[in-house]
Amino acid sequence: MRYAHESCSLFAALLVASLWNATALASTVISLDPRATYLHVCNDPAQNAIPLELAAYGVSAGDLVILEELGDWQPGCGGCPDTQNGLVAVFSGSDVLLGPSVMHRVQDAIDAGVDYQSGPPFNCQADSTNIPEDFIVFPDTAGGTMIVLPPGATHLFLSPGDWLFADNSDPDGDFALRITAVTLPVEAGSWGEIKTKFRRY
Repeated sequence: MRYAHESCSLFAALLVASLWNATALASTVISLDPRATYLHVCNDPAQNAIPLELAAYGVSAGDLVILEELGDWQPGCGGCPDTQNGLVAVFSGSDVLLGPSVMHRVQDAIDAGVDYQSGPPFNCQADSTNIPEDFIVFPDTAGGTMIVLPPGATHLFLSPGDWLFADNSDPDGDFALRITAVTLPVEAGSWGEIKTKFRRY
């Protein structure tokens, strides 16, 4: 399995939503290309991750959203099935993505979420792809990732959690992100209080 998943469990999205009666305001499903990444690549003709403009989905900095990985993708490992999970993301203050040889490609990356530790690119084991700002987007089956959009965030970049991208595929076309804006009732207290009470990571 090529996805380097952290040893943490985030069922807080559904748990908090159910306990505090969070209300979904809007939900959008965005198809993803498993060949596209914002991570540094080496000798890998990967596609560039397309920056998603948050305002186009009705959300902006300070809003509470649930991000969910939908479907799966097929890694290019010689007969591997189309069942791979793994989605990571990084918020940015712009739509700028630098070239694939650059280590920190998302020029205006903003730290948020549960940190994702990426490994070296497959073809250049001495290189590093890890950046401190990106985070894991959990599958819908695990409750997704509930997160407050950080100050200054205008765009979101997404990538499969992988170390070789050009050979990935999605035969059934179901690999996607669902972004849902939610609101909590006043009596739920502050988001900081909720995170403190229900933190599981």
